[in-house]
Amino acid sequence: VARIQAQLPELPDAKQRRFIEAFGLSEYDARVLVMERAVAGYYEEVVANGADPKAVANWMLGSLFKLFNQEGVDRETIAHTSIPAQNLAELVKLATGGTLNKGSAEKVLTLMWETGDDAQSIVKREGLAQISDESAIAAIVETVLNDNDKMAQQYLSGKDKLFGALMGKCMGALRGKGNPQVVSRLLHEKLAARHSD
Repeated sequence: VARIQAQLPELPDAKQRRFIEAFGLSEYDARVLVMERAVAGYYEEVVANGADPKAVANWMLGSLFKLFNQEGVDRETIAHTSIPAQNLAELVKLATGGTLNKGSAEKVLTLMWETGDDAQSIVKREGLAQISDESAIAAIVETVLNDNDKMAQQYLSGKDKLFGALMGKCMGALRGKGNPQVVSRLLHEKLAARHSD
């Protein structure tokens, strides 16, 4: 009996417990990932390629499965799709490492699905790398505030909702490639500086 048990594949409940304990996943995420053996195997392979386990779960359960549903592809075929596990791992690392913001990463995933190319090649070809250079972002933020002085003044006089609109203009000027955290911080700083002038 012990020998036979040792040869049996890991049962879904045991795998789910292991995913929760080893990867820090929520019970729900772990349960969905172990429902199909092929999906669980793919997930483990992506994580084995060095990508953050929670981020991988989010990308698979959200964006990747959305592509499967849109294209009417069975998840059991996940190992044979145009996105091999190491390619998804590479994309997740680019997103969690700050090279890509969420919007650009989503675009890269779609292009990976359509072309079979790896993330790095697509990022290079499409020029999608996130801009985190503070001096470059600061210059754009300054230009946006100068071009939208009336809106900036209204924000400073208490219309807090306009921050989102100014943020949108900054991201637009950066063609959606600005690091949102850096843009937001510099926009706050530059508005505060104008307030004290």
